[in-house]
Amino acid sequence: MKLSKKLLKNFSVIAVVSILLTAVFSTAAFWFVFSDEQEAEVRQYTDKIISVYNSDSEIDLSKYYGIGDFRVTLIKSDGSVVSDSVDTDVSSMPNHSDRPEFEQAIKDGNGSSHRMSETLNKITYYYAEKTADGSVIRVAKTIDSIYGIFLFVIPSILIIMIGVFVVCTILAKRSTKKIVEPIKEMADNGSGSPYDELLPLSQKIASQQRQIKRQMRRLQFEKDKISTLIENMAEGFILIDVDKKVLMSNYSASKLLGADDDGVTDKTLIAFSRNEVLNDCVDKALSGESKNGDTTVKGRALQIITNPVYSNGEKNGAICLIIDVSAKKKAEKMRREFTANVTHELKT
Repeated sequence: MKLSKKLLKNFSVIAVVSILLTAVFSTAAFWFVFSDEQEAEVRQYTDKIISVYNSDSEIDLSKYYGIGDFRVTLIKSDGSVVSDSVDTDVSSMPNHSDRPEFEQAIKDGNGSSHRMSETLNKITYYYAEKTADGSVIRVAKTIDSIYGIFLFVIPSILIIMIGVFVVCTILAKRSTKKIVEPIKEMADNGSGSPYDELLPLSQKIASQQRQIKRQMRRLQFEKDKISTLIENMAEGFILIDVDKKVLMSNYSASKLLGADDDGVTDKTLIAFSRNEVLNDCVDKALSGESKNGDTTVKGRALQIITNPVYSNGEKNGAICLIIDVSAKKKAEKMRREFTANVTHELKT
């Protein structure tokens, strides 16, 4: 995987996770602040009713019923309900002596509790305070749970997430480009490092590039030296790969074989020369056998020597030497004729 794609992917994942965490924690923080405000409002409303009730216990609390979304309940010290702002038939209401907010109010003067409605995803906050005559006034208010609020704001969160994700993607692409470009320049130039962490790598690359350049110069020198030697050889030289393509040949090979090409490469041997002896010797060499042969081209007596070429134990081609033995053949012929004449004269 490319570094730029990996960085972009990591930036995108970080952006998505950050957006989700921000949405969750923001909703939670909002709910806690909201619930604290609602609880404080319930307490203030309860204190207001208590102060009125303590000044005149005979006052009709029904005029405080229906104000806002508060539920007000007047409970005797034994837990029986005297009046309720929601349920007018208090006789059917159960005894509230087991309610935690009531028990705490009787004991400490005030008490509070929360009860969760799983079906409605709502929380009811109860605050109870003991009156001067020993009764208890309880005020309740139902608010959305944190889960309910989160579900409510999901559409807005999704819109915000999409917008933020698009912006983060654009910024991530720009940041990735700024991070990767100096690394590319370092790789191309082989000097300097845009980041301290990459300084050892930059130095290693620069050292390797210098070493490669030295090796390339040495190889080029050796190649030029070999090429010069081959080109100035009186013998013909041909280097052939396993597909019988000519990798290298010199002028002498073209001259001796009567070929029109000088230093031909990337051409099949049969296209270079159709000499049967040459092609037969090369075939033998490519099969792994050394082969010598004699032929005549344009009045010249030629000796062809071929050998297979191996590299790391694997056959990679063949090498062919073409030697002009015309003078040798002529001298041999003259020697035989001289010997025959001398023998004849001696016999005579």
